[in-house]
Amino acid sequence: FRQAAAVALRKIDPQGTRSEAARRAVPELKTALKDKEYWVRQAAADILARINAVESAQPDLNTFSSTAQLKRQEALEVLRSVLQDPDRDLRQAAVEALGRIGDHRVGESLAAALADEDVWVRRASAASLTHLHWEPQTAHAQARWLVESLRWEDVPSLGAAAIPPLLDNLKQIQEPTGEDAPLLAALRELTEAHAGDFGPDELQSLAELAFTVPWASDAERSDPATATLRNDLMRVQQLALEELSRRA
Repeated sequence: FRQAAAVALRKIDPQGTRSEAARRAVPELKTALKDKEYWVRQAAADILARINAVESAQPDLNTFSSTAQLKRQEALEVLRSVLQDPDRDLRQAAVEALGRIGDHRVGESLAAALADEDVWVRRASAASLTHLHWEPQTAHAQARWLVESLRWEDVPSLGAAAIPPLLDNLKQIQEPTGEDAPLLAALRELTEAHAGDFGPDELQSLAELAFTVPWASDAERSDPATATLRNDLMRVQQLALEELSRRA
């Protein structure tokens, strides 16, 4: 039943989102955001985004309808609040919906989601911010956005600000594959270029990688992909240890 409801929500008449009935459905859609089925939650977030997109595209009507504006703001606040939900699927649905709404007022909330504990929420946030043509205001925000956008070629120029988002991604790798090579290569190139500029906390984090990354010291992993990743990891650790020793 829930999957059927999700399908029905997704197939809703595009013109239907313009109707008063659609606006009256907002409370039910808000309730559906907490449904136990992912697809129902995702569909509800999608329809909320579409209803708000329609309202924002009708400035003349909205001028005379404070109710529509209030409902739009209410839906935005609901989606913002979902970013704090313990369900990572729900958080991901919310950041995707906020990106589709296209309201630049949600930029700050999406930027905060770049530091979410779940990698897929972070990457969805980065994609939504890109869709909004968001401009980061700090080096740390820029670093998180570029890393979660997988723009590895830009990482070496970011300096120490790139270390936290790189380590967040690195520590979530459970089964390393060749697809993880760009991440490790970016971290190695960053460390080779800027180790002398890193603070003691950043250097200590890099020096302890062999103990904090589960597969780094797994001697049973001898496949070529893991070997390449481990070599980059050991190079980063070596450079960090050398820099710490130099400063001692």
